[in-house]
Amino acid sequence: EAIAIEGINRVLRYTEFDNYIMQLSQGRMFNTRATAIKLFDVANLHKTLSAEEFENVLRDCALSLANVTKGSNDIISYRGNGVFLSVRHGRVIGTAADFEDKINRMLRTCLAQRQAGTEAEVIVGDSVSLRSLSKSGSLMSLSRAIESVELREEAVRDQAFPKRAYSGPGYNSEQEHVRKQAYQSVLRDLFRDEPSLRSD
Repeated sequence: EAIAIEGINRVLRYTEFDNYIMQLSQGRMFNTRATAIKLFDVANLHKTLSAEEFENVLRDCALSLANVTKGSNDIISYRGNGVFLSVRHGRVIGTAADFEDKINRMLRTCLAQRQAGTEAEVIVGDSVSLRSLSKSGSLMSLSRAIESVELREEAVRDQAFPKRAYSGPGYNSEQEHVRKQAYQSVLRDLFRDEPSLRSD
């Protein structure tokens, strides 16, 4: 579930993050990019850890993301299924591999400081532009960012376990929610702009 992670600067709740994206001006969206970050093998972590320990690992991830992106002031949100979204205004500097390495180093530090006795790492998807002619288009870009990290996890699994069959990430509830919001927004725009389509 998309649990709330409280008390960390620039980490927003699920609905707060969605509202933040929808309130961005077109000019601000033009220069904004989203990146999805996912806890690798999150299902196994969730199965083997207690609920409290799993939430602590998610918090460590959020804290690591916030620390690594302090200079760029990224806005961060936990979306469920081990996925975080990070939104940056301005140019993305460095590669996804660099970003991933920095987060994982910070995450290892957080886990060690807490003496968690747990190993965890994240993977990073492609950076996706939110530049769009509509708010719904920007929501679709968030969905593409999540799809990117899911595909990346599948590729990493294939490399790590070449002899093991892997069925792929499937279609998770976060992607479904983002798509549904986007389509609803498109329909609202359509009905507002075309009075003939409204049934009075």
